[in-house]
Amino acid sequence: MTHTRRHARQGWPKTRCWPFVARHLSAHKRPRQVRLVGALPPNAMGKVQKSRLTEV
Repeated sequence: MTHTRRHARQGWPKTRCWPFVARHLSAHKRPRQVRLVGALPPNAMGKVQKSRLTEV
């Protein structure tokens, strides 16, 4: 699963994300699911906490 905040903030619907992903990634690199979220969980340094993505 891929989490992204860029498209969610810009108001992209999922129907516009899939063609974009299909054009830019080969079939074996495409995510099975895309979840649009408002914000990703940052740590104190501002990096994304990947361990907390399952909670989002």
